[in-house]
Amino acid sequence: MPKTIYTLPADVVIKKAIAIMSSKGGVGKSTVTSLLALQCAKQGLKVGILDADIVGPTISEAFGITEKIVETDGKLQPGLSSSGIKIVSSQMLLEKTSDPILWRAPLVVDLIRQFYVDIAWGQLDILFIDMPPGTGDVSLTVLESLNVEGIIMVTSPQDIVTNLVQKGVNMAKKINIPIVGVIENYSYFVCDQCDKKHYFFGSEHTKKLLQIDQLTLLGSLPIDSTIATAMDHGKIETIDNQVIEDIVKKMIG
Repeated sequence: MPKTIYTLPADVVIKKAIAIMSSKGGVGKSTVTSLLALQCAKQGLKVGILDADIVGPTISEAFGITEKIVETDGKLQPGLSSSGIKIVSSQMLLEKTSDPILWRAPLVVDLIRQFYVDIAWGQLDILFIDMPPGTGDVSLTVLESLNVEGIIMVTSPQDIVTNLVQKGVNMAKKINIPIVGVIENYSYFVCDQCDKKHYFFGSEHTKKLLQIDQLTLLGSLPIDSTIATAMDHGKIETIDNQVIEDIVKKMIG
């Protein structure tokens, strides 16, 4: 079936949309999305994040955004982080952050469309889309309807994870969206005492994924409690990460 691309209003220009995907939950997609967006903003780009994980949103909390989505002059207004990143997340619709979203797929898909088309994004150099886990209706809608130009796959160094991530890789191939590369999260731990890298999960699993699918490793992120703490307390914008900085430099030239 042909793709149905949602049409943006005339006053919205999104130069590039990149999906951050895994097909596996718990590998740190939201962390990677947040850090990439932050680094792009530091480089002077106009950046947005669309949190497409409707039933498990975390992006707005990572940036400490507590305000709700409001309508002004007929347009839904995104949240704005301290570094100027425009953010929209289903968490910004809830009365309490612990409230569940008990929606079936058609409603979730329609909210994705609204988040893309009805939000006052303005002019963006890049929109990062934090994808939900899996390869179901929502993921397919995002990749086929939001004019996504590329996918960054996030994995962690375990066979059970890389096998599921490969499902996402195969999905991208079937719908002809290029994979920009792979970011390996939780790759290693640096000991405070000996300053040595310890690979708790081994170092061969992601290599296998790269070789099978001829993908590029963009970078490897360590297990880092400071990043986790910053995410938990809405302080992700206090984080500087050399790996992410190097990745963004490659992305934007």
